[in-house]
Amino acid sequence: MCLDDQILSTYLDNELVQPWKDQVEEHIRNCTACSNRYLALLRLHEHVKNAQIDDESIKKHKDHVLSYLENNVLNSEKKSSFLKKQIKFSFSQFVGVAAAFVIVFVGSLALVSGKSRRIDVPQINSLDINNVSPVSYTQSESLDSYTIEELLQNLESRGLIVTVQLKTK
Repeated sequence: MCLDDQILSTYLDNELVQPWKDQVEEHIRNCTACSNRYLALLRLHEHVKNAQIDDESIKKHKDHVLSYLENNVLNSEKKSSFLKKQIKFSFSQFVGVAAAFVIVFVGSLALVSGKSRRIDVPQINSLDINNVSPVSYTQSESLDSYTIEELLQNLESRGLIVTVQLKTK
């Protein structure tokens, strides 16, 4: 299996550690394709190293580049204030904006001048709701045969909370 360019570049930069460094060197000696790629990367590395720009050559072109940018880029942009810009609307856009303004204006008047009516709706908790199944009584079994205490105990045993109010005349 041949080496990829990343491993060859790491070896070339002297960043590969042992024992992988020895294995790469052995592979380059035995594989002509990897050896050719390594030599090409080595030539490229030397070319980039020798192509460094010194400060003198940068200073030479710096003034020329800055004057070009100033004349062609910065001065070409006309600076105008926001207030001097023209805003153009088509007739349909104007009608739409006017209609929206009227709706907002009328709505705000209705909210300010109208009396707010508050309707208190009782809150119902789902724990307060119990399913009631129909109970059929036989003729011999009547509620009249039970005392109030027995009825209350029966209902409480089913998990129902009962409040009793006596009606006075």
